[in-house]
Amino acid sequence: MTLRTKLCWSFLACILIVFLPILTITETQLRPASEKQTLQQTRQLVNAKAAEVGSWLNQRISEIRIIHEFPGTQSLDFDQLRPYLSSLNEVLRQQYGNPEEAFAVGGLDGQGWINDKLTIDVHQRPYFIEAMATDQEYVISKPVISKSDAKPIFLICYPIRNENNEKIGFINGSVNLDKFTDILSSVSIYDGFSWIMNREGLAYTAAPEVFDEIQLTDDDLQTLAGQAEVTGYLKLDSDRSDTIFYASVPYAPGWLYCVQVSDAKLFSSFDQVVGMMIGFAFFLLICAALLAWRLSNSITAPLKRLEQSVLAVANGNLNTVFRNSGSDEIVRLGRSFNEMVTQLRQLINQVVSVQQQKRKAELRALQAQINPHFLYNTLDTIQWKALEHDAGEVSDMIWQLSQMFRIALNDGRELIPVADEIRHVESYLTLQKMRLPDQFAYTLNVEPGCSEILIPKLILQPLVENCLVHGLDRKRKDGQIAIEIRRQGELIVLSVQDNGKGLDPQRLQRLMQELASHQESDHYGLYNINERLYLTYRDQYRLTLESPLGKGFRITLTFPAEEENTCFASL
Repeated sequence: MTLRTKLCWSFLACILIVFLPILTITETQLRPASEKQTLQQTRQLVNAKAAEVGSWLNQRISEIRIIHEFPGTQSLDFDQLRPYLSSLNEVLRQQYGNPEEAFAVGGLDGQGWINDKLTIDVHQRPYFIEAMATDQEYVISKPVISKSDAKPIFLICYPIRNENNEKIGFINGSVNLDKFTDILSSVSIYDGFSWIMNREGLAYTAAPEVFDEIQLTDDDLQTLAGQAEVTGYLKLDSDRSDTIFYASVPYAPGWLYCVQVSDAKLFSSFDQVVGMMIGFAFFLLICAALLAWRLSNSITAPLKRLEQSVLAVANGNLNTVFRNSGSDEIVRLGRSFNEMVTQLRQLINQVVSVQQQKRKAELRALQAQINPHFLYNTLDTIQWKALEHDAGEVSDMIWQLSQMFRIALNDGRELIPVADEIRHVESYLTLQKMRLPDQFAYTLNVEPGCSEILIPKLILQPLVENCLVHGLDRKRKDGQIAIEIRRQGELIVLSVQDNGKGLDPQRLQRLMQELASHQESDHYGLYNINERLYLTYRDQYRLTLESPLGKGFRITLTFPAEEENTCFASL
């Protein structure tokens, strides 16, 4: 998986981590609370609508009360009632939804007058019987068919009482059910279907076929009619996707105002909020993907260029340069890469230069190989001539000098056994003893097992020479030089000590600083040894100087002990 893909998925995961818990909480916690609140608000709305229906019905009852208070009504004087009712019908028939007369007046025998052409007989009607037999102010009938226009209606039967509060007749107010249906449809509740029914399951405002269309059976209506609460809501079946709200209608005993609402529309507001959240989440996901792509491109593009630069260097192109503007970590890494390539190029140039110099030196060494042989042969001739003239001391000096040259040249090897180095320094000391007789003495102490250890050649002679030149006082005859070689674990320790005048602390400190910083000094032999050890062993060697004032000078060299077989194996 590429870095860009990882960044993109990381951004998307962050968005999902934020929104998935929110959506989960919304569905598990907020949705039930929102649905409960919506159900309560809808029930209140249905109650208000039922109250509106009851108010309209009460207005019709109030109009009938006005008729009841008319003097001609309480005396059943039809000479007064006929013109009065005719004028009322003209004014109020539209309110009741009747194309003809809306009111009828009659006596206790149930015979009622509508107009001069139409009368009714209601003495056997249940609502009339109930109105005459009870103390109710009015009785509302079940739906019936109008005699005047054959339309479905219901009747408000209002008993007429005289001054003695005795029932002497009745007033019927006829309300067209189509008018009632128009009133219910004037206010829509979530586009639901509304109807009015009584507690017997008989619907006032809808035909039976309509209930078939909305999948409500007679049993469903009976279940709804049997609800004990004045107002409420229920689901007739858990598998249904709708809810029925109901409320009792004021001024109409036993009436229920009912509304069937689809759950999808009932809870559509919350669903819209959830949909908006999901849409917003998808929008953020798209934005996050674009942002991740842009951000990852700003990261991976420089990295790709840096990778190409690294591959170019790996393929040998040391002139490659990483170029990118800015100051972020990748740019700083690229600058470090450029510095590394520059240093690598310089190092390679240095190596090439050193190799070229080495080849030249090897060529010069090959060309100079004739010179040592000539020198050895010449020294041998001089030695024999000295012996012929009985100059034994001169012959010995020539022989010691010849040994020194042989070890110094040593076929070009840089590392020689300790034994060879000891022979070389002994030859040097022998020559110095001949030159400076009776001025110094020396001791050599080589720990057993050290003779075959390889050390850089000509490393002891400059130390001894340093003692002779800088340490010993030539006016004294008791000079001492002590040479010690011992092994210390994986290291070999070489020390040379004299009993000369030593160095003052300031001069000793300055000399040690010059050696540590690889600066030349008047102790050229020490400088030469220090540089050779550094080039051979780097940080694995140690050179220490000790010079108690007036008690001589001690030089100690410590570096890895290498056996001859080990050295050849490493080579």
